[in-house]
Amino acid sequence: MTQAILRIFPHSKQEFATADDLRSWLVTALKARGGRYLLRSNQGSIPRGSVVLFRHGNQIVGEAVVEEDFVSQPVEVDGVTYEGSIKFAVSSIRLYVGGLPIEVLADLAGRDFSVARTYYKIEDWAVYPRILSEAVKEGFYS
Repeated sequence: MTQAILRIFPHSKQEFATADDLRSWLVTALKARGGRYLLRSNQGSIPRGSVVLFRHGNQIVGEAVVEEDFVSQPVEVDGVTYEGSIKFAVSSIRLYVGGLPIEVLADLAGRDFSVARTYYKIEDWAVYPRILSEAVKEGFYS
C-alpha cells in the first residue's frame, strides 16, 4: 500500500478569478459532485488518506482528504480535456479563514513554493500539524 502524502493543487486566475471564487466552488460544486475532482494531467498516485491543499495565487485556501486515488478516464468538459479524476471525502473539505500565505507554508516545510502552477508533494507528515496550527489561528469554515 502506498503511503499517504500531502499535495498542493494550484488554481489559476483563469480558473477562479479570486480566492473567494475557489472557496465557493470547493464548498458548493465540489461537494455537489460527491467530491469528484477532475485533473487535466495525471499527477501519479495520490493515495487514499492523502491531504490536498488548495492553492490560489500566494495562499492556501483549504484542504480535503483523498477518498479514492487517481482514476485515468479522459473526459472533455467545456472544451477542456481532463485526464482523469480523484475523489475527496466530502465531509473532509475545509476552508481556511483568511487563507494560509504560501510564504508561511514554505517556512513550515523548509522549501520553496514560489512556482504557483506546480503540484508540489510534501512527504514529511510532521509539516501537517504545523499547517493546521497556523490555519486555525483564524479558524476553519467547513
